[in-house]
Amino acid sequence: MENGLIFLCWLVYACSYLGKVNYAANITQIERYFSVSHADAGMVSTFFFFAYGIGQIVNGIFCKKYNKRLIIFLSLVLSAVTNLLVILLPKFAVIKYLWMLNGFALSVLWPCLIGLLSETLPKKSMAKASNVMGTTVATGTIVIYGLSAVFAAFDIFKLSFISASVVLFVVAGVWICLYKKCVRQAKSFEEELLESVAVDGGDTVERAEKGLECGAQTECAAGVADAEGRLRSVAVREKKKADKPYELWITIALLGFFSIATNLIKDGLTTWVPSILNESFALPAAFSILITLALPMLMIFANAFAVRLHKKTPDFVLQNGIHFALAGLLTGVVILCLAK
Repeated sequence: MENGLIFLCWLVYACSYLGKVNYAANITQIERYFSVSHADAGMVSTFFFFAYGIGQIVNGIFCKKYNKRLIIFLSLVLSAVTNLLVILLPKFAVIKYLWMLNGFALSVLWPCLIGLLSETLPKKSMAKASNVMGTTVATGTIVIYGLSAVFAAFDIFKLSFISASVVLFVVAGVWICLYKKCVRQAKSFEEELLESVAVDGGDTVERAEKGLECGAQTECAAGVADAEGRLRSVAVREKKKADKPYELWITIALLGFFSIATNLIKDGLTTWVPSILNESFALPAAFSILITLALPMLMIFANAFAVRLHKKTPDFVLQNGIHFALAGLLTGVVILCLAK
């Protein structure tokens, strides 16, 4: 069944967030432990951000050529090693380079996992896979922030990096062992589905032939005319795309800009909210991290909201416009509240 492959991909990406956002979850404790400023601590996140962003572009282009079983295994192992080195190396100056390497390693996962699902699963299962994968970020973030809150309460934040490293090593082993079996099951399910469709299609053809014998030639001709009209409209759209390639690049550039803006806000909030609550409102570090859990929890509901909104508003441009308008409005409200 395809559920095995979907769950395996979900497990990999959700657990990767333990090794991705644990630095942000423990940034207050890291600043105190290494006696560094906000600017120095934030530089680590900046290195990660650019390495991850550039890596996603590169891997998005070349991921079709990768051996996905091996490359995802190496990505998880490399992330596990960098998480372990963060607490083993005594100098803070090295951490930004380790976290940059971690960012580039983890940038492999999303394009490869989504590519694997789209190549392996039947189209009818992609909606389910999309919904499931949409919960990975929230799940991974909730787990690591929850653990970090517990570790911060006992002043043992280093266990956060050790836990992430152990989980990533284990998941890497699970991936390398179950990959072939899950892919094989997903492909066999697709073949069974195609065979079923072929049988149904044969029955439809047989019924159509009987219909023709009963005088349904007019309906058939109308269907052929409709199909020809659709083909002509597709050909016209493709010709327009070929005539105006710059429109494609403008669209890609705009999508890239909005994606960067979204991640700057999202990652900025998850990184600095614990520090703001701790310093500006004198909340304990553990409690500050715990409150920050509200953000990833809302992500789960936001994913369901986006799916439901898309059913009522199929236009992606309009849907994204609504999301950005709401995000801008709510961000403005937060800034006004902080100003008071």
